[in-house]
Amino acid sequence: LILPLASVMPDVSFVGVDLNPRSVEILRSRAKDANVRNVTARCGLIEDYDGDCDLALALHVCGGGTDAVLLQAQARNAAFVVAPCCVGKLKDGGMKSVSGLKNDLKAAAAAAAADDELVVNPGNGLGTLRVIHPRSAWMRGAIQRPTYLSIAAAADWSGHQGVDAYALSSEQREEGLGRLPRAAKAAVEVDRVTAAAEVGYGVRVMKMLRDGAGLKNDVIVGFPKARDPLRRRVVGPNAAWRAETSTTTRGPLAEPEPELEPEPEPELDPSRSPRVFFVSDVHTDYDENLAWVENICGESFARDAVVVAGDVSDDLQTLETTLALFTEKFAHVFFTPGNHDLWIRAKSLSRDRTHDDSLKKLAAVLRLCDALGVHTRPKLLGGGGGGKTETETETAPAVWVVPVLSWYHASFDTEPDVGVDVLPPEEVMSDFKRCEWPEDMDPTTEDVAAALDAMNDILGWGTFVDALKRGSDAERNAKLITFSHFLPRLELCPEKRMLFYPNLPKAVGSDYVYRRIRDLAVAGAGDGDASPREHVHLFGHTHFGWDASHEHIRYVQAPISYPHEWRRRPGSLTIGPDARGAMFDRSAAASDATPSDAPLCIWNGAGFSPPMSSRWSDYYKTNAREPDNTELAWWVKENLRGGA
Repeated sequence: LILPLASVMPDVSFVGVDLNPRSVEILRSRAKDANVRNVTARCGLIEDYDGDCDLALALHVCGGGTDAVLLQAQARNAAFVVAPCCVGKLKDGGMKSVSGLKNDLKAAAAAAAADDELVVNPGNGLGTLRVIHPRSAWMRGAIQRPTYLSIAAAADWSGHQGVDAYALSSEQREEGLGRLPRAAKAAVEVDRVTAAAEVGYGVRVMKMLRDGAGLKNDVIVGFPKARDPLRRRVVGPNAAWRAETSTTTRGPLAEPEPELEPEPEPELDPSRSPRVFFVSDVHTDYDENLAWVENICGESFARDAVVVAGDVSDDLQTLETTLALFTEKFAHVFFTPGNHDLWIRAKSLSRDRTHDDSLKKLAAVLRLCDALGVHTRPKLLGGGGGGKTETETETAPAVWVVPVLSWYHASFDTEPDVGVDVLPPEEVMSDFKRCEWPEDMDPTTEDVAAALDAMNDILGWGTFVDALKRGSDAERNAKLITFSHFLPRLELCPEKRMLFYPNLPKAVGSDYVYRRIRDLAVAGAGDGDASPREHVHLFGHTHFGWDASHEHIRYVQAPISYPHEWRRRPGSLTIGPDARGAMFDRSAAASDATPSDAPLCIWNGAGFSPPMSSRWSDYYKTNAREPDNTELAWWVKENLRGGA
């Protein structure tokens, strides 16, 4: 395929990749004989290709190789055209004959507990990606991996023992032959399509038309959304799978049998998108906090979204339990990790042998989120982008929810130090003892902050910004919710003289976050007089309730915090009333002695909450910040004196 394409497009460079040295040599030889000079060939694995790519083209790449091609394209924000093959090789084996169909299905299910992870290394600083089956959050929400691999095995059969997968006799129809492979193959390709759509691609499945074609004639075409010439997405259960009755045209997509189609969603109010709730610093290592998450009423928030802005637990199992609970309560869960989530040493400072360093722990956390269907990439809610409720919310106001991966750095603090001897963060903060980073990353500099910020580009930032500037009307006109664990502005932390630990500002924020979000409200606005988009940034880490606006961005924090903090200083944690009219107050002094039953509601499905009250941000609304005033507050003096 590469040679005829290269010959008709001499101005385009083509790179052929194959694991078989003989195939590579044949390609080189034929290109030379045909005097085709724009073709190079590489011997190696698709998943290890580290060169440039504007379009990934794959014809009958077996099994998970197709998924590797898709991830290689997505890592580079490139378009793709793939014709999948041998989906049964997502796990060793597959359909050998009709008579072995049931036995092979049972064998595939039994083997499904084994790890089928495929690692993709795009190189050039793009980071490691992993293929996890099912690929899409939507499919993972519908079936478990053993069932999925059984479906993949069933799809790896066509035309054996005289059975045409498309033209079946009445006896064969009664036996169900042909129907199962077609439905299974369709399910696998829907999963791939949906996984690409979930990260912002415009995707469709087509058919290579030829009489007598088997089940390997599907073609998946995908474009980064901003460059999609057809401007059409296929997403989850709302995907349009239709079968034509004509014998010469079957498509564009092959349809599963009616009994395999998902049940329709209940009818929803089209005037609003999902509500968005928010909480940070969940700390479910504390039983009280875990119980609070467990007691959230799932029926009340079944179509809504929640943002969890980091610091759930250093224990991966507790993190999984907590995020899984949120997915049971909310239709959409968004997460970005905090510092506690990346600790690899326990309180005893004993080493967690599971992860070599905190960067690998981060990779494990992101894989966990992917497996649970938790969003770590930008996603549009409402306006046709609401996932499982998409068709019901096409007329609703749209809002982007955008995670920003981050880490703090000391140079974020630009205000004068107080005139007392205070230990530096590396001698006080637990992160410097419980996190470990690769040798070339110094946590006392900006190394870690810069490395984690760069990972946002792998997690779909470019696609999001392109959609914000040049996407559909809903994408361009949507409101904005960005969120990070760490602070994007120093003004979001009380001044040093008022903090029990005056050097705290050196370990709370990141200029990298601010540089990412500062111009999003006006992105794509051009030189006209268009008003900035409404933009709310959610953050955590400092355990203070907060609601304040600076320039054209509103900043909000609503931490669950530690139980003892609600007993000692509830006034500095409480915030509200939110978009439901509720206070986020977990203290015993809450109204009617009933603490908050849910996270803070920041978006009610049609607009943001009105300005909310919280002690520290209210203080700065009426009192100017005085960074040059280094006279310690009385409570800080007493604390330092008591610790002397």
